[in-house]
Amino acid sequence: MTIRDIVSHRMASQQLSRSDFTRAGDLVRWMGCIQAQDFGAAKWAIGNRIKTITDSDIIRDFNEGNILRTHILRPTWHFIAPEDIRWVLKLTSGKVRTFNRSHHQKLRIDDSDLKKSKRIFEKELSGGKQLTRNELKGLLK
Repeated sequence: MTIRDIVSHRMASQQLSRSDFTRAGDLVRWMGCIQAQDFGAAKWAIGNRIKTITDSDIIRDFNEGNILRTHILRPTWHFIAPEDIRWVLKLTSGKVRTFNRSHHQKLRIDDSDLKKSKRIFEKELSGGKQLTRNELKGLLK
């Protein structure tokens, strides 16, 4: 296998030289996850791989929950498919918790604070309710 073969294979598997998908959710499933720290750049990464998709198509997939944006691999935002979130979180959560530990110590957040905030969020988001980040932040005050 030559360098050219490797590059060609990588471009195809990354959906950059051809596009096997028409929906953002299907692409994210294929990729496993897509870094989405910058929401606009993440949408651009999807748009680069699906030639026929529009910004509103991506937003619709996001708003319908076909792609999720969360801290799945490290304290950086990623897009992930809903059906993959649990097993990936199980795989990565220990490392994310270790990474966050020093940050929590600086902010004087302990396990009891984390458990309490989780209960609050579960209660307020149950039944399919949705809140913005600022609204969630307000609940913690």
